[in-house]
Amino acid sequence: MTNSNKKKVNENQKIEKKAKEVEIMAPTPCCSNCIVVDPANGCSVVEVTANAAVGIASHAEGTSTLASSIAAHAEGEETRAEGRTSHSEGCPTRNTAGEIVRRTTASNDFSHTEGSDTIVRALNSPAEGSATLASASNSPAEGSATVASGVISHAEGDRTRASASASGKASDSYGYTFKKILKKNG
Repeated sequence: MTNSNKKKVNENQKIEKKAKEVEIMAPTPCCSNCIVVDPANGCSVVEVTANAAVGIASHAEGTSTLASSIAAHAEGEETRAEGRTSHSEGCPTRNTAGEIVRRTTASNDFSHTEGSDTIVRALNSPAEGSATLASASNSPAEGSATVASGVISHAEGDRTRASASASGKASDSYGYTFKKILKKNG
């Protein structure tokens, strides 16, 4: 074999090897295209259609969900998991025309949202329920229309606010229903 023929064979082998690597690394659909695994993106997984798992090792499932950061997980309808290792599940709030007004969104690292129109904008905070907002680090907001806006504060119940930042002690705010029960029962 001449040197030029050896060179061509070697080049062809390289091309074939690359083609196999691309084939292995290509997104792989299964289950009638309901689930797609993308090995080139850290094995991110998309289940059903109109979802996007663009973060490395992320997971999106449901309807029109987005997992856009490393190890993020979005599930439900129109939810967003935008922070590293964030998790968002639930559904959006819609107006009378059926248009989306606000989505359930975990927009910071290590954040967690569950419910309808729950939003986390702070590091390491959860928001659960309906129309809850955790906007300060390490501050859970749970219930209905609750807001935890103080660092290491905690709001739960109905329309409660925890806005003071803790200085060595956590700040808690419980709903007026809970306060009534305490007052009534001494």
